[in-house]
Amino acid sequence: MQKKIPMRQCLGCREMKPKKELIRVVRSPEGALSLDFRGKAPGRGAYVCESIECLKKAGMEIKDIRQFMDWCVEGAATYPQRKALLEEQKAHVEAEIERLQKSLDMIRFKCWFYEQLMRDGDEARVRAMLPDHLPADIQKIYDHAHET
Repeated sequence: MQKKIPMRQCLGCREMKPKKELIRVVRSPEGALSLDFRGKAPGRGAYVCESIECLKKAGMEIKDIRQFMDWCVEGAATYPQRKALLEEQKAHVEAEIERLQKSLDMIRFKCWFYEQLMRDGDEARVRAMLPDHLPADIQKIYDHAHET
C-alpha cells in the first residue's frame, strides 16, 4: 500500500501541493517570522511555493509579499487586510493592462497604416483620413491609442 503524501495549500496561489514542495513560514511563540525549511520549528505555520513565485507573478513587491505572509500566519482575523492588499494590487495590474492595451492598439494602427502605404505606394490617401475619417474598426483603435 502506498504511503499517503501530505498535502498543504499554498497561501499565495491557493493550490494544493505536496508538503515537501512548499516552504513553511512560521511565527514563533515570541512573534518572530521565519522560514522553516525542515518543517519542524515550533509555532503557527503556513505554506508557500518554494520560490514565492505565485505572489511575485501577481507583481507584488517583496515588502508586500512579506506583509501578506505575516498576515497569513496571524490567521483569519487578517482576511480583510489580505483582501485589501490584493485589491490594491489588482488595481495596479488593471492600470498596467490598460497602458499595454493602448500600446497594442498603437501597434495595430501602425501595422494597418503601413499595410495601406505598401498597397498605395505613398501616404497621401491615408494621411487624408487622419485623424477622424478612418475605417470604423481602425478609428476605434486609433482613438484608444491616442487617448490621454
